[in-house]
Amino acid sequence: MPFAGRPFLPARGLRLVTPTEAEQLSRSTLRRHRDNTWLLGGEVIRRMQMDNGLRERPVEQVVLSRIDGEGGPLLSHHETEAEQRSFDATCRRLFRFATGPETGRHVRRRNQG
Repeated sequence: MPFAGRPFLPARGLRLVTPTEAEQLSRSTLRRHRDNTWLLGGEVIRRMQMDNGLRERPVEQVVLSRIDGEGGPLLSHHETEAEQRSFDATCRRLFRFATGPETGRHVRRRNQG
């Protein structure tokens, strides 16, 4: 089982954008998605520290339990509404990629864990 801080998205083939999409997006958009992915990782780590039971689950499963088609968790560091919207957009994109028809993954709602 990977530890909570280990990068897991590239290792499992989960990406926010395909290489073709990356060529079409601006650097600032790619940077924003990168930063929001770090925020999501911090929220997942915080949640795992609060709930020892989550440490037994695969990290990917914990992440997918925190995001859904509406966005991600409420950020704990009192970000602005605009920052929360940006974060939610990144979480929605990740959710679509992680649960899309090509992955064959079962959709999990964030209130399940």
